Amino acid sequence: NHTELIPIPLDTLRAAYDELGRLVHVALRTQQGDAACLGERQDDCLQLLQLTQQHMNIFPLEEYCTLQESVRQMIQCLDEATQQSLDPPDHAFGPTTHQVPSELSGQPRINIDPALLSVALDLCGPTHLANIFGCHLRTIRRWALELGIVEPGHPVYIDYENEDGTTMHIY
Repeated sequence: NHTELIPIPLDTLRAAYDELGRLVHVALRTQQGDAACLGERQDDCLQLLQLTQQHMNIFPLEEYCTLQESVRQMIQCLDEATQQSLDPPDHAFGPTTHQVPSELSGQPRINIDPALLSVALDLCGPTHLANIFGCHLRTIRRWALELGIVEPGHPVYIDYENEDGTTMHIY
């Protein structure tokens, strides 16, 4: 059961490349920051790369190399556009946290603006916010709990005292 690929006409691959270029151009102009839409175009690019690699023998070498590099550049531009926004901020953001010296030895306490933290937690989780706020994710969780923004999770285990006085952990 040896299967051979039926060559796709070169003009069809060229037309697919031209159409992909048009779609990527439109996406880059209209969908900045929209990871889902830009991701679809990246998938289209990867499919064309794979298809042209399977049929590389029908391309003139220089054209094949140019096509491969151009599609890779499209993928890079789409990736960069995912991180951008069409609506940049009007001014630079102020500090998201401030440190308060501790009376005890050790690290200073990090204070986070409650309103900002509440909005931020609606948008993403503490792991992502830790990088934005420049602190450990446990600090984000602790502040969210202290401020009543989130409810504490269920305990990992409960100590249960048996009739004979022994204690058992129930997970």
